[in-house]
Amino acid sequence: MSGEKFFKRVVANGVIAFVIFGIMALAFAPQAINAATRTNTGAYHRGNPSLNSVAIIFSIDGGSEYVRASLDILDEANAKATFFVKGSWVERNEELFEEIANRGHTIGNHGFFGRDHRQLTERQSREEMLAASNLIERILGEPPVLFMPPLGSINRNVTDTASSIGMNTIMWTHDTVDFRNGDMRIGRIRAGDFVLMHSVSEMPELLREILANITARNMTVLPVGEML
Repeated sequence: MSGEKFFKRVVANGVIAFVIFGIMALAFAPQAINAATRTNTGAYHRGNPSLNSVAIIFSIDGGSEYVRASLDILDEANAKATFFVKGSWVERNEELFEEIANRGHTIGNHGFFGRDHRQLTERQSREEMLAASNLIERILGEPPVLFMPPLGSINRNVTDTASSIGMNTIMWTHDTVDFRNGDMRIGRIRAGDFVLMHSVSEMPELLREILANITARNMTVLPVGEML
């Protein structure tokens, strides 16, 4: 084979390889980009950004009057959120708990007493999760499939324990720190983000602002489970 023919064959093979690589990159890149994101503990902290949606997630342990206010605000915006409830709160507020579910919002497990699961044995952690799940199932007829650790205290053992009883573990992209008058920049919220709020007095007004900002940027609000 002459040097010229050899050179042309090398170039041709190189072009073919480049085209094949490009096709594979186009095929697989959307799956990598448009997917929910997990932390190294296995917990989800962002959803699929291609849905152009944001998840509002609530940590519920008290402040029932602010929970009621949030339900009305969410209804006005035609938005469905995810409420992570502690079992001890559900026991004291069963009627309101049922109203949350009846209004079409997703219910998640937030432990029973709000204990730090990293400080618990695997057995203790499992018992805490199951106590809340069993109470939720008794009232609503089905167990929760999402778990958010109290205090955001998490490691791989916590997520593995939740997974063993049928729950994905959820963290958040942004904490509104609404209990400190909302020290976050709302404009930082992007499609796919999970935004954490708490049942405190500052929450309702901040919730209105967040929902208005999301709507103004042509995004929607979805429950966490629809974004995984």
